[in-house]
Amino acid sequence: MDRLCEEIAHSVRCRDATLHDELVCLDAGDRSNFYQLLYRRDSPPFYAVDMLAGEREDVQDRPLLERKRILRRLIPRIDSLPLYVDHLATRGCDLFRAAWAFQPGHRRAVGPQDERVFMPNRGWLTAAME
Repeated sequence: MDRLCEEIAHSVRCRDATLHDELVCLDAGDRSNFYQLLYRRDSPPFYAVDMLAGEREDVQDRPLLERKRILRRLIPRIDSLPLYVDHLATRGCDLFRAAWAFQPGHRRAVGPQDERVFMPNRGWLTAAME
């Protein structure tokens, strides 16, 4: 994890930032493998999903799409860590079905609503495969 922290610190174009992230280890078939992450058997990529604060300014009260624009400016466009996760405005259900077909057994996905301010445990949409 030290290497990951150092690479993020050198890559993000900001002296001080609080990011919402995901760490995911992938197996040879590009499927998530939680146990590789849990037991630290791999170096997980850092996926920057949202921005909560930057340069000591709290941006949680701004809409998601505005926070994503700020985040996009901070994350390098080259292949480095962290990796920027883009916003999908449409076809979320199609994406979820494709992901479920790729990795059956994972029956839930969660994502924020476009215009919501950041509220942990609130303002999120949940999709479930029946």
